[in-house]
Amino acid sequence: MEKQKIKNEKINNNIKLKKDFKEKNGGFFSLFFKFILNGIVFYFAASYLITNTFTWGRKVPNWRRYIPRKERIFTEKELAEYDGTDPSKPIYLSCKGNVYDVTAGRHFYGPGAGYHLFAGRDSSRALVTGCLSDKSHWTHDLRGLDEDQISIIDSWDKFWSHNNQYFYVGKLIYDPIDPNSEPPEDCESTIKAKEKMKQYRKESEKNPTLNNLIGSFI
Repeated sequence: MEKQKIKNEKINNNIKLKKDFKEKNGGFFSLFFKFILNGIVFYFAASYLITNTFTWGRKVPNWRRYIPRKERIFTEKELAEYDGTDPSKPIYLSCKGNVYDVTAGRHFYGPGAGYHLFAGRDSSRALVTGCLSDKSHWTHDLRGLDEDQISIIDSWDKFWSHNNQYFYVGKLIYDPIDPNSEPPEDCESTIKAKEKMKQYRKESEKNPTLNNLIGSFI
């Protein structure tokens, strides 16, 4: 009986020790968790009060850019389905045959927005001619454009490929262009732009600094 009594006392003592350990450490971990949680809440609250954002003014990268995906091939008809008119679908556009997802810029490329005419198609020519009201310029046909204009289109392509908000999707297969057809005629804004560029080029021959400045824009 005495042995059993001693055994029971040991068991009870062990149970009590375990209970005390849980109470002490449980309180510590609970306090530590509350401290961390309050710190996180304070961090985001302070960020919003100071910068009006929850990330201290930093832009959150588009995680979709870093997801490995199979390159898609589009026909012009297929690409037209992604012009933003269907809110359940992403918004795609093409430049030089490269298709980009610009859904993050819906306020720029969605219906009614300033750049909506570029959504769901390749309007590379209109990017540089500025003939936005002339639908004949809503095309990938770059015939007749000079080197400066092609360089500007290259810059637009780099803009979409390097912008953190957008990402590359695939390639566009163009409908064939009749080689015997005439390229779209320049509109008034294009003619004026070309005249100004010629004038700048003449001035740049006399002023190398101006030449470097022009080059930085094209």
